[in-house]
Amino acid sequence: MIGESLQRALGASRRLVGWIVLAGVVLYGLSGIYSVKPDEVAVHQRFGRIVDARVPSGIHYALPWPIDRVNKVPILKVHRLVIDDFQAGDDPGSAAGLFRMISQLHSFCVTGDNNVVNVGCAVQYMISDPAAFLFHTMAPEAILRAVACNSLIHCLAGMKVDHALTMGNQQIKAYVHSEMNRRLDALGVGLVVAVVDLIPLRPPQEVRSYFDDVVNSKIDKRKMVNQAEADRNERLSRARVEATRVENQALGAKATTIEQARGKASRFVQRLSEYRKAPDVTRRRLWLEFVRDVLGKVRRKYVVEADDRGPAAGVRIVTP
Repeated sequence: MIGESLQRALGASRRLVGWIVLAGVVLYGLSGIYSVKPDEVAVHQRFGRIVDARVPSGIHYALPWPIDRVNKVPILKVHRLVIDDFQAGDDPGSAAGLFRMISQLHSFCVTGDNNVVNVGCAVQYMISDPAAFLFHTMAPEAILRAVACNSLIHCLAGMKVDHALTMGNQQIKAYVHSEMNRRLDALGVGLVVAVVDLIPLRPPQEVRSYFDDVVNSKIDKRKMVNQAEADRNERLSRARVEATRVENQALGAKATTIEQARGKASRFVQRLSEYRKAPDVTRRRLWLEFVRDVLGKVRRKYVVEADDRGPAAGVRIVTP
């Protein structure tokens, strides 16, 4: 009896252990099920080798650890990196970090005409290659910061300080954006820059007032030049209009004078022809026309009868 009971107990224990092992195997196999969010991409590895570098969103399966390993990367998330100090990323134990700690100097950027300015930017970037982001570098953000600082320095080194402080903002942003993407592609860190927001450039605090005076003077100069050009254009417009009016008036007077001259010449030719046909009659008619024109302008007229026997009467015509 005791032996049979012991055998039954051992059998039940074996069955229980079997069920436990089976449940463990099932749970171990089910642990390979994983999900990827819509804004993520998964990198699937097997024994350290990449099996799939871009697993899309959804429900997927991978062999349980330690055979397979899955890393999820948010490729649609926009990251932001603010750079307001070129030396903020230096190692405190490095030579540059020790020098900064001892000297207490601030970092500035030198322009092409050997002036210094405070400069900074905010970089918005995304992960373009998940596998390269995970395995090609240990500190992608540090590399991004170094590339941004280098691009800013290279851009301002070829630009004068006046242009950088006034109208060079868009040019600097465009250059830094394109140069950063070019260098990141060459380094293969799996990052892409979406937007570069440039913090307004400003001169050092010690000389800022002098820079402001120079900038204001240049603005006033440009304003005066624009006003002078506007006044010049207005006066030129009025002068052109007046010149056109005078020219048209002269052309009208010229045409009128020419027509009058042609009319007088035509009348003279007609009278000359009549004079040649009857000189006495024509001379008499011309004289009468002259007298008619002259006497027509006199209000009072005195007619004196001619007397050949006596002296001629002296008559004076007076017009009031």
